[in-house]
Amino acid sequence: MTPSIVITDPIPLWKAWAKSFFKLGLVVVLCAISFYAGRYYQPGLPSGGDLAYSTQLEVDGVPQAVTVPDKPAAVSAAIAAPQPREADGTQPLADVLASHSLEGLQVQSLQVARNGAVPGQLNYTFELVNNGRLFEGRYEFLVLGLKEGRPEQQVITSENASDPNYRLRVARYLKMDGKLILPAGLQAQAVVLSLHETAGVRASRGMELAR
Repeated sequence: MTPSIVITDPIPLWKAWAKSFFKLGLVVVLCAISFYAGRYYQPGLPSGGDLAYSTQLEVDGVPQAVTVPDKPAAVSAAIAAPQPREADGTQPLADVLASHSLEGLQVQSLQVARNGAVPGQLNYTFELVNNGRLFEGRYEFLVLGLKEGRPEQQVITSENASDPNYRLRVARYLKMDGKLILPAGLQAQAVVLSLHETAGVRASRGMELAR
C-alpha cells in the first residue's frame, strides 16, 4: 500500500502567539479563582461569615497554632467598654434606684419618709407582688447619703431580718411597714430595698427622699 502524505498550510506566526497567550490567560484565571475560593469559602464557615486565619509556627520543633483575631482590636475594646459611671467611679444613681425583677417577683411600691418626731429614723412601707415561684429569703435596705459632707452608704436590715433564722416568704402578695434607725451622722438621701435569696438578689427598687 502506498503511504499517503498530507501537506497542510503552515500556521501563521501571529496565530501561534495568540493561541499561546490564550492558554496562559486561561491558566491565570483558573489560579485566581482557586485562590479566592479557598480564601473566602473556608470549610465549616457559613457563606459570607467572618474569617479567622491561622498559621503554624514551630517552637523547639513543636508546632504552635497562632490565630489572628477575626475582629479589629478597636471593635473588641468598644464591646468590652464599661458602662458610664459617675465622676467618683460609682454606678449612676438612676441605675441604682431602678426597679429590677426576676422570676415574677417585684417591688410594686416603696415609700420611705423621715420621721420628723424622731431624728435619724426613717419610716417605710412596701408592697411585694409575686407571679412566679415562692420567694423565701431576706430583705435589706441600702441607704445612700452624706456623712460629714462625704458620700456614704450603709446597709440596714430590719429588726426581724437581723435574726439569722428569719425568712421572709412571699407567695403572691405582701405588704409590710416598719422603721429604720440610721447610724449617727448619716443624712439619708436615697434608699434601695432589695430581696435576697441564696442565688442572689431577686428584686429591688429604690427612691430618693424628699429634701
